[in-house]
Order: sequence, then C-alpha cells, then structure tokens
Amino acid sequence: KARAYLKARFAALGLEVRTQTGIGVRQANFDARRKGSVSVSPYENIIAVLPGRDRADKAVALMAHVDSAPWANGASDDAAGVAAVVETARVMAAGPVPARDVVFLVTDAEELGLIGAQEFFDRDPLAKRIGAVVNVEARGSQGRAFMFQTSPGNATLVDLWARNAASPTGNSLAGDVYRLLPNDTDLSVPLGKGVTGINAAYLDGLYDYHMPTDNIENIDPKAMQHLGNFALTTTRALGQADAIPDQAGE
Repeated sequence: KARAYLKARFAALGLEVRTQTGIGVRQANFDARRKGSVSVSPYENIIAVLPGRDRADKAVALMAHVDSAPWANGASDDAAGVAAVVETARVMAAGPVPARDVVFLVTDAEELGLIGAQEFFDRDPLAKRIGAVVNVEARGSQGRAFMFQTSPGNATLVDLWARNAASPTGNSLAGDVYRLLPNDTDLSVPLGKGVTGINAAYLDGLYDYHMPTDNIENIDPKAMQHLGNFALTTTRALGQADAIPDQAGE
C-alpha cells in the first residue's frame, strides 16, 4: 500500500515514475561485525524524476528508504525520510524548473543490507548520470536533522548546504567519527562509487530507534520539519547550482 501510494503521488505531481524490481544480493563488507556475510532480498525501488532545463547534465538524487526493521513500526526510520522526499518533490515540482534533473529515489531493503540502493547504483542506467546524492534518515524520534556524513573533499558542498539551510546543524568532526563506526546508510553505496553526497538524520529519542515505539505518536513534529527543511533546501540548492560540487577541495 505504501509503494502504491508513493507511485500515485509522484505521478500526480507530474514526475516521470517507474520502479526497479528484482532479487538483490549484497555482501556485507560495510559492517565489521558482519563482514563477509551475504544478504539476499526481493526489492522494489521507486524512481521519480523531475526534469531539469539541461537533461544531459549530471542529475541530483534525494533518497530515503521505504522499508523498516522487522520488529519496528518505522515511523521515523524511515517513513519520516520518505515523507521529506515526497514533500520536497511537491515543492520543487511547483517551480522553478531546476537546472538539472532531480531524482526522487525511494529505496527498498535498506535494513537488510542496503540492497535496494546497491541494486540501483549497480544496475539502473540512470545511476550513471547522478552526480550528487542527498540522503535523509532517522536514528531516534526527536531533535534537529544533524548533518553527519559527506563525501571527501567536501568544502564546496558543505558551503552550499550551510548557505541554503534552515538552521543548519552539524560539525566538522561528525564525518570522521562516522567513518570509524560500524554503521552504514544507503548513502554508503554511492559514496563507495565516488559520487558526491551528504547525509542527515535526527538523533534524539534514541530509545525509539528500531523499536516498536518508533510510531507516529512518538515523532516530534519539529524533528520532521527540520529533516524536511534539510531535504528541500539541500536538494534545491544542488538542483539549481551552476555546477555540482566535486570532491576536489578539503
């Protein structure tokens, strides 16, 4: 039902909508605790494209995952992220037309090993055109959307994010610390392929993370708003930039 709703909603906004389905396989080299293990799962990614003025240019993707941990309700992780993707699509579809295509990517089977993201960036022809990825996540149920991960050489990217953000929240240590942790999100997949990327999540209310209490009643609406602000302002700035920031500068 969630996938059917999302496809219909994107189509109603006038976006080009399709799905990518199959059975994905991914070796879990991203997590030291499970290194070498293999994850297998069916998946159905939803891909919606807002055409830009230059359709030959590199595209920007805004990404969140539709699945949740089996024992959790998934309202924050990551239905809130998916809601931010849909709302960003609504606002951007109303204009102005972005300089380049913007891809609204709702992945599947993230909790089972980033399978949907891996299949998209490995196999979908559109993936080769994506020059930057904005990812939205949650690790709790409250707080500001904290920018905790970027691609290397991120000076231009972080400057673009901070200049356009509503109450930007993050710090320069976050990326280095995150690289030392045995954790990953869908953004790890494009980062591993050298794609520019930026990641944010709200982190307070950690006791709701991957728990049955991750429900609508426990989400702080202010946290959702700030996550949505991050998604919209960052994606719109990348979509309208003269050029997508590369990884040349520290």
